[in-house]
Amino acid sequence: TSSDSGELPSVRVETEHGYELTATPNHELLVLRGGELEFVEAGELDNTDTLVLDQSDKTMPVVADLELPDEQEAYHHNAQTIPVENYPDKLTPDVAWMLGALWGDGTLRLDENEIVFSLGHDEQVAIDRVVEFFADLGLDVSTYDRSGSGKGDYTRIQVRSAQLADWFDRNGFTKGALDELPEALYQSPEVFTDFLGGLTVDATLTESGSISYSTADESFAKTVQDV
Repeated sequence: TSSDSGELPSVRVETEHGYELTATPNHELLVLRGGELEFVEAGELDNTDTLVLDQSDKTMPVVADLELPDEQEAYHHNAQTIPVENYPDKLTPDVAWMLGALWGDGTLRLDENEIVFSLGHDEQVAIDRVVEFFADLGLDVSTYDRSGSGKGDYTRIQVRSAQLADWFDRNGFTKGALDELPEALYQSPEVFTDFLGGLTVDATLTESGSISYSTADESFAKTVQDV
């Protein structure tokens, strides 16, 4: 780093999501450390810190670009396919909401080309939105009433398509460990709230006006808190 007095020492900071900056060692950056927000000098950062980034489009893309399925891909002749241009090429609010619902109440079986959502009967608005999302793409959606299943009364929504599974896989929408969110989300701060909206369709609104969301996975709870 240059100044009127000559060369100054500098440090380069790179996050696990690919963002970089160069600063003098004593330049303070806002980080999440030990569950608390605080300013830390760049030279004192360590790999356990979570760097807080400006969410405006001045510093990062507002929404990530998405890759379309390969138009030349040869799927089984019975496979359900749609024109590739039907798939969103941006991480739109609807895509983010769908991913939130998937992470919260869904199962992704890419090896079986199947995506399944299980939503309670009291979540009809969410049920309709999931069905509408895939139907608007041009895909066939199956719904099953699972009343009396022994696991509560819920609706099972199922979409089977090798092409759709390919689109999920190409864009990193692979639900492995629960707390590993798709990389594209971190590049799309504008739609974070849409993702959280889908994730918390079965959350509780407390008397104080806050949202209470429960999960058995402590690391995922921490990820949601960070988001």
